[in-house]
Amino acid sequence: MSTKPFKNNRLRVMYFWFLTLIIILISVLYIAEKFKYANEKEKLDKVNMHLYDIEVEDPLKEILLFLGTRPIETVDWEEQQFREELSSIFNNIEDGITNINNSEVEAIPEKIHELLQTLQKEITSIQDNTHIEKPLEQQTKEKIMDFSTSISSCKVDELNRNWEQAESEVECLNEQLLFNNETS
Repeated sequence: MSTKPFKNNRLRVMYFWFLTLIIILISVLYIAEKFKYANEKEKLDKVNMHLYDIEVEDPLKEILLFLGTRPIETVDWEEQQFREELSSIFNNIEDGITNINNSEVEAIPEKIHELLQTLQKEITSIQDNTHIEKPLEQQTKEKIMDFSTSISSCKVDELNRNWEQAESEVECLNEQLLFNNETS
């Protein structure tokens, strides 16, 4: 009789250690998967940031390189090739914003989508004016140059390291354009 309780205790200890080992193993596997998921999420975020740079920021940089921050008077606004190039650049900007807003990329923050929609309205307005006006009115020329200057002052030409920086740049651009529209 005295051996039965001893065997039961021994069996309980074995069960305890066996269950402890299983819990530890499951915990290790869970943590490993969590790190794997975090790494995959980080890679996806980098890909989405790169897509944003290609679709939105590169066309914005293109207009800055094309026009710079020079005075309005130094630009030959009526030259046909200039107007075609300007129209092409604005089309690229609008298409890029449309691609980002219509994409199935869910990792781009909602706030950036909202800011881009506001920016797109302003770009569409400028683009419509460049198609309608022959020759361009002074106010449209000023809007275009203000837009180029805003790209420079909001540091849109810098490489984004995170979504907060991208959001800050687009927010700055929208605020500058709004301010320029109010003062015009």
